[in-house]
Amino acid sequence: MQNFLSRSIGRFSLIAPMFFLTLGLLFPLATGAASSAPDPNDPNNLLNINACQNFSTESVKTITYKYVLNGNPGEVSADMYPNLAKCLGKLKMETSAPSAPHAQQEDTDDTLVINNVPQTNYLKGLAANIEKITPDKNDQARIVASIVQKFKYDANEPNNFKYPYDVAYQKSGICNETSKLILSLLKQMGFGTAMLTFEKADHQAAGVKCDPKYSYQGTGYCFIEPTTRAIITDTVGTNEKPRINVLSDGLAFDASKDFQDAQKYTSLLKQEKGKKMNPVDTDALTILQKTYGLD
Repeated sequence: MQNFLSRSIGRFSLIAPMFFLTLGLLFPLATGAASSAPDPNDPNNLLNINACQNFSTESVKTITYKYVLNGNPGEVSADMYPNLAKCLGKLKMETSAPSAPHAQQEDTDDTLVINNVPQTNYLKGLAANIEKITPDKNDQARIVASIVQKFKYDANEPNNFKYPYDVAYQKSGICNETSKLILSLLKQMGFGTAMLTFEKADHQAAGVKCDPKYSYQGTGYCFIEPTTRAIITDTVGTNEKPRINVLSDGLAFDASKDFQDAQKYTSLLKQEKGKKMNPVDTDALTILQKTYGLD
């Protein structure tokens, strides 16, 4: 028996290298994807939702944000940490295995970014200060949209993706980044949220849960344009069917007034473009622009 086992082990040792070489040739994608996937424990990787939790809190900067609510301009401030923004800005963005479909990887990235523990915890201060302005949850959502929509559109480095916290700190970002800040704040305030992705237009917008009759194409989420001042539900010309990545369930935004005003505003802009305005229409357009802080 011992001789038999010895001979068998000896034969296996001769064929084993060939066996594993053949296996590697047959399944190169599987082995390659596994070896190149990011390490969840890497402190410099986005996949680690606890990344940057040990940043230095020695430096604090108070940042003030402007908004318009019901025609009244206002300001809200929050203490922000430069070292946290700096740490988040250095994180790598490659999160999913290389073999993952583009849409799956993008949705995974959005979810991981918003759920990063340190940036979530330290955005609570801004969210709480907004909630102190008014007890009306719908107005709180309008303030969030008004604040972020006024940020600088940072088109110089479109591939340098920023976390919501970093966007709030710099007050700038592209559509993907500013959308995530809107969604992060709304999620903290208890709203249902979703990222709306428009592949053909290469655009993303924030979605807040609302009555389907006011929502974007009956999706159940009202469209919030992240890059320019616009009334919630105003799609700013977008009509593409979106991919929806639900990020949280929660409160529904009452969009009845916003929807009506957005429809009226769009109609008035068309009349103005066609030079068909009368004094009454001109006044109505001016009132809507003032009410929502539209530039």
